[in-house]
Amino acid sequence: MQQFKGIVGLNNLMFSKTLENCTVLSGGEEYDSITFDENIISLGGKEKGNQVLDMNGAVIVPGFVDSHMHLYSTALKLMTQDLDGLSRREVLLKLTGAKPNQNGWVVSRGWDESLWKKQEFLTPDEISNGNPVLAIRVDGHMAVLNKKGIMESIGLGLHVESDGVIKEGELDKLMSRIKPSSDINEAIMRAEEYCLSQGITSISDIETPDLLADYRKMQHKLRIVFNPIGLHRMGFNTGDLVSENLYMGHVKLFADGSVGARTAVMSDGYRDSDASPSLVYSDSQLEALYSEIISSGNDVMTHAIGDVAIDQVIRTTKKFDKGRLKIEHNEFVLPLRTEMEEKGMVVSMQPNFLRWSFKGGMYERRLGSGYIGLNNRFGSLLKNGVKVAFGSDSMPVGPMYGINLAMKPPTSGQKISFDQAIKCYTENSAYALHLEGITGMLEPGKKSDIVALDRNDLSVLKTYFEGVEKYSSH
Repeated sequence: MQQFKGIVGLNNLMFSKTLENCTVLSGGEEYDSITFDENIISLGGKEKGNQVLDMNGAVIVPGFVDSHMHLYSTALKLMTQDLDGLSRREVLLKLTGAKPNQNGWVVSRGWDESLWKKQEFLTPDEISNGNPVLAIRVDGHMAVLNKKGIMESIGLGLHVESDGVIKEGELDKLMSRIKPSSDINEAIMRAEEYCLSQGITSISDIETPDLLADYRKMQHKLRIVFNPIGLHRMGFNTGDLVSENLYMGHVKLFADGSVGARTAVMSDGYRDSDASPSLVYSDSQLEALYSEIISSGNDVMTHAIGDVAIDQVIRTTKKFDKGRLKIEHNEFVLPLRTEMEEKGMVVSMQPNFLRWSFKGGMYERRLGSGYIGLNNRFGSLLKNGVKVAFGSDSMPVGPMYGINLAMKPPTSGQKISFDQAIKCYTENSAYALHLEGITGMLEPGKKSDIVALDRNDLSVLKTYFEGVEKYSSH
């Protein structure tokens, strides 16, 4: 498998810099300065760059590598109605007054009924808007349509449930049908700038294959590993450099859905519903897909949240010893002995999801009190030798949000230290994306992807990408 390599550009002509009066974290060691140009030159010591910056005690870490996100969805949220964290009333007010933003549709994302007093999905009757409305839940696995949206969707031949809910594959089809016809370059660039403001310098972006053509025309501001959903015939393999700062990643498959949408496959089912979702593929079908994808020169990443789905992906993965196969999300690794079965495997997990783990949270309501603390057991997985990579799933984008949750979770098996969390969001994520040769650690020779954090509140002060300052809070 080809390992990603950087492109030598004009950055190597610039003056070198030294950040001093800071704490540089690198491989378990601490240094008081770092000197770099396009690449890291040295840590600590007397070597100084052409420009010396006093960092006033900042904490210096590698540029964050988001191992699982959706740049296009992030761009749409920044362009349109972002419903994340809003009350039911606030969501409905926004949707009622919203104007079309995608080919005559009002498309919004981020509502989360688990935060509301009335913990029920939105309904079509509540969404008073004369335009078709698609209100996507925070997890992206289901959405609610208003009456106009239901009519339009049925007219497109899509399956909509009686309560106006559209899920999984049908939702994906609708999104592809109403994709904006205008150039998406501006929206993507805005999303990339937002990532840089959060200290993110590399991302694993999961998108539909058709977006690759648009991505190839852009001058990206950070490093993107593009992961197409489903089988494709695009002529690129995992590890290929597609264009500057754009690499081909894994092929994305789904074994199940999400707990929020009640489409994750759990062995004990759901406490608050008679929903009984099934696996997307049989064992033989999933194995055949792995075989085809791997033989074509690509790695596989498979979404699995429920314990039944995770068990299936573990079984399938162990039949192949080539590539760097990943399990995406890996939330309910049950029974806990299964954690040992993942030793040496690469799992991409989202500390952001701990927001639903607390007592009285969505996981307890969906699955029962016995499941509190049995999800997202980062500390236990790391102890058992599992390679845990961190990402945001764009819920929301921002490593420090998830890191803070992982350091103060509901139960001990989920808890990790600051240093462990940083490693999961940098070194381990870089490994998961085949980027460990160029980023993920602060060591001489690696690309100068560097983030300065405020020592007091860990907010992002500066972000450097390949030695160039791309964001400053001042």
